[in-house]
Amino acid sequence: MTGNIAVRFVVSALLILFMALPPLAMAQEWTWTTSQIDTEGTDSWVAVDHGGNIHVSYRFPIHAQLKYAFLPVGGSRWFSMSLDRMLGDFLTGIAVDPKGNPYICYSPGALKLAVLDGNSWKIQEIDPGRGLVHFYCSVRFGPDGAPQLSWYVETPFSVHYAVLRNGVWMARTVDNQGMPGKINSLAVDHLGNPQLSYIGLAGTKLGYARFNGQVWTRITLEGPDQGLEKSRGDTGMGNSIATDFDNNPMISYFDTSSLKFAHFVDGKWRFEIIDRFDRVDQWSWRTFRSSTVLDRNGYPHIGYQSPLGLKHAWWDGHQWRTRLILAPAGTTFDGAMAIDEKDNLYFSYTDPVQRSLMLAIGHYSRDQQTAITDSSPEPGKQP
Repeated sequence: MTGNIAVRFVVSALLILFMALPPLAMAQEWTWTTSQIDTEGTDSWVAVDHGGNIHVSYRFPIHAQLKYAFLPVGGSRWFSMSLDRMLGDFLTGIAVDPKGNPYICYSPGALKLAVLDGNSWKIQEIDPGRGLVHFYCSVRFGPDGAPQLSWYVETPFSVHYAVLRNGVWMARTVDNQGMPGKINSLAVDHLGNPQLSYIGLAGTKLGYARFNGQVWTRITLEGPDQGLEKSRGDTGMGNSIATDFDNNPMISYFDTSSLKFAHFVDGKWRFEIIDRFDRVDQWSWRTFRSSTVLDRNGYPHIGYQSPLGLKHAWWDGHQWRTRLILAPAGTTFDGAMAIDEKDNLYFSYTDPVQRSLMLAIGHYSRDQQTAITDSSPEPGKQP
């Protein structure tokens, strides 16, 4: 036992030392600091409101609780509370409405939504009786302020979507072919229309669905033997979707040996490999995770966990660049990334040694920023 404690102490000290080291010369413009959100916590998601306040949803292992944490802008003390408990395993997603109220989706066998309405929390079940709900869910807001949701139903295998209209949740099945949706992500474009990325486990492939205001369309973007780009192995893990200024989808995702990026540009899909690592032969839904956000220039940033560790990839107007934030320590980080209106990045994650819930904050040094012209190529385009 004494030996195990000593090993944990050494590993923890090395991780702290790593975080304290200055960035490499090739990436000096990004600096990262960390703070502890809670003593424990997994499967977190993070959001930042227009005022700069930080909101985090997560699973607290004692009594399997859904917890919410809040850090006011300029503050140093986190405030946390338990919203629901005795839930078993579940994942969470969080977003804030235009008034700054947090909405948290979570999936303990049913799709549940916790909403801070004024000074009190209200919890409701969405689309009850549809089937067993587990794994990923997403909550987003359109320009009209209406909440929209995506989630996975395990029995039968299907990915679902709902929007709140006139106080009533309008729900539908988006796809039920090829065991879809265990990992899913939702974006709402500037027109208010939903766009989804999701994994299909039969084959293993990356799917995409879009609603144009009248009809849904669904396509396979990449798979072992079909789609717009054929993959040599399983693909679509850890997918995350965002939409650019022209309402075109951008999707980060993994195959078993790389982080990839798909962008719909000039009427067609373009695919890129952003980061490579040794092939993972045995993977689970926890092995890979990514979250894609856009800065004020419309350039994507991807926070991701992989066998390489906790990393940040970003498009600088000319090329993709990557930065290691935290090295592996034998487990997953269960995190997500958000960005504020000043382009600061927020990455929630589980400390791989202490199991505490942490937040890494990335700041960009503007005095080292290279001038970027409007003619700079977009991701997926050639210069």
